[in-house]
Amino acid sequence: SGYEPGETPPLHYLKPVKVGLDESFLQYETMYGGGGDKSLIVELKVADVASLNKAVVAKFTLD
Repeated sequence: SGYEPGETPPLHYLKPVKVGLDESFLQYETMYGGGGDKSLIVELKVADVASLNKAVVAKFTLD
């Protein structure tokens, strides 16, 4: 992504990346992610993160 660990935002990456979002996230209205700096956190709607990233939404976790 071009960011250091802990800085990666949930959208607007420095380099193009493919985004996968586990379908379990859809049960929540909001999610939190890095704000581009280790001292920043952002809160976004899960649906917006999926839509703006053109994310592949699938089951990525094990039961």
